[in-house]
Amino acid sequence: MSAPEVVLLAGGAGTRLWPVSREARPKQFFRIEGVSLLAESFGRAQRIAANGGARPDAAHENVWAVVTAALAASTRAELPLLPPANLLAEPERRNTAAAIGWAAIEVKRRRGGDAVLAVLPADQHVANVDAFAAAAARAVALARDGRLVTMGIRPTRPETGYGWLETGASLGDGAFQLARFVEKPDRARAEEFFARPERFLWNAGIFFFRADRMLAEIATHMPMLAGALAEIEASPARLPEIYAALPRDLPSIDYGVMERAADVACVAAGEVGWSDVGSWAALRDVLPRDERTHNVALGDPILIDTERSIVDARDQANVKVVAVVGVRDVCVVVTDDAVLVCAVDQAQRVKDVVEAIRKTKKTEVL
Repeated sequence: MSAPEVVLLAGGAGTRLWPVSREARPKQFFRIEGVSLLAESFGRAQRIAANGGARPDAAHENVWAVVTAALAASTRAELPLLPPANLLAEPERRNTAAAIGWAAIEVKRRRGGDAVLAVLPADQHVANVDAFAAAAARAVALARDGRLVTMGIRPTRPETGYGWLETGASLGDGAFQLARFVEKPDRARAEEFFARPERFLWNAGIFFFRADRMLAEIATHMPMLAGALAEIEASPARLPEIYAALPRDLPSIDYGVMERAADVACVAAGEVGWSDVGSWAALRDVLPRDERTHNVALGDPILIDTERSIVDARDQANVKVVAVVGVRDVCVVVTDDAVLVCAVDQAQRVKDVVEAIRKTKKTEVL
């Protein structure tokens, strides 16, 4: 029984963490207490591989990363233990179905069609790695039996910014038959889901499956992508032209496959301290806070009569002092070429700032 192959999806843009997250250095490079989300994810990936049978000192050999070509060098520098052959650089960004499909054919070619893949976003944070790894081990076992498996997170609030999972019949040991994927709900539905934690979980975008099962599902539900993957498998040198021909609005693996497939299982991860670090507001749940003011201060800002706020003054060299006075529930982020100020409860709208900048053509700050 071979150890699982753990694939990190590391090609995202992370626009909600602008201006620290940039196209050339997006969210996965954001550092929490000195460690990037990417490096943290690599550590979790090695743990999953080791729990699944890899030698602990060689578990890095079972870790892969799918990135855009523009991020290949910085990813390699951030993950020196990642085997060079396991770094898959997409010529162009084409959503997660293409990234996962390409990883599946590479794993199948080198490890066999019955190899299990664990797919993790590389820009998430997990506080309790032991509990997370235990849940992943349950998911790997189900995937070895041929199931598609997703991981659900016990909700801690009625979140409207996440998709949710509705669980069905118990499969034992914290695993369930998946009843359905639920789109991001409005507030009323989120409150309803949150009131039923035994049935509704957050969708973390973490998946487990055998390579041959995923490729078969792609062939059934996304035949155009399956054709492109077959061409890549037959002629790897043609990867750039084949990728370029794929539509830019290719669906994600969630919409394209997982929501359409039969016999999908779900493993509840429990209290693992998970965060997708999807906005500046999310950092209040991840980073150390002042016990009295509940502020998160990064760098060396001056905060006076300020509470429940996030101030990041790390990524700048030309501004001598960042001071915030007399405010509540705000985000202030200062870099060498940009300043962001927003209400904490509006932090999801930072992506709108990025789109507005694109229209002004001031793309040097993206």
